[in-house]
Amino acid sequence: MEQSSMFDFHRKCRAMNIVNLYFAGDLLLFSKVFEVCLRLFGEVLNHFFGLSGFRANPIKSNFILSKSAQHN
Repeated sequence: MEQSSMFDFHRKCRAMNIVNLYFAGDLLLFSKVFEVCLRLFGEVLNHFFGLSGFRANPIKSNFILSKSAQHN
């Protein structure tokens, strides 16, 4: 992934460069709930869809919002 000032790894995933996790064909994506982060999130997904030809199935998709965890 290209470096961007709008994107930053989770502090525990930075060293491993983990940006997504795969489980049995499913994809879990995590993002901060800021407009700029969500916009970048959408751009990355659209880029992936364009390259791969895959599309998200809205019937099988979920979008979950949660309060942020406390930072130390």
